Amino acid sequence: RRGLIFMCVSSMLCVGMIYIISTKNKMLIIFLSVILVAVGSVSMSNIKLPSMFNFLLDRGDEDTRSGVEVYMYNDMSTNDWLIGKGIKGSYYCPVVDNVNDAEGSGYRDNIETGYLQIILKGGIISLALLLLMFIPAVYKGFFKSKNVLSKSAAMWIFLWIVYLIPAGGIVFNMNYLLVWISVGICYSEKIGNMSD
Repeated sequence: RRGLIFMCVSSMLCVGMIYIISTKNKMLIIFLSVILVAVGSVSMSNIKLPSMFNFLLDRGDEDTRSGVEVYMYNDMSTNDWLIGKGIKGSYYCPVVDNVNDAEGSGYRDNIETGYLQIILKGGIISLALLLLMFIPAVYKGFFKSKNVLSKSAAMWIFLWIVYLIPAGGIVFNMNYLLVWISVGICYSEKIGNMSD
């Protein structure tokens, strides 16, 4: 819940930043955005929150991950940290029910923190290889390109890296596919040198 709110808000802020970079009326857009945020804040402060937000407010500062992470740390050997446990890798965690654990053995095959999920399956080597491809792509997209497409692609990759903390790791979905397409855009000098 908190991670999803962070992901939605940061995505909207990054889209706004890319728009401000590419628009010609920067001051007008910034001024209208400030007014819109001020009016929205005042109007939202006077509204009583519906009961559907009570659950979010009640669990707003609750730590739900550290116990699971401690069990994962305890179940990992030095070799597991380096090369991971493989695609079917799991760790002992009896404190959380796992729907995939039909036998009730207490082993989980996933962890909700993305970088730890990558380490569980492929080790620190897998995470390092991903970052060695993604971080230079972000740099090339932001600083070595001349168009908004490359800057947006770099932003998408950067957000994916940041979202490894609150969200799960590698899931083959449209978001992950767009990350790799964005990597290709950022590494392409031909696309990077095009005008808008």
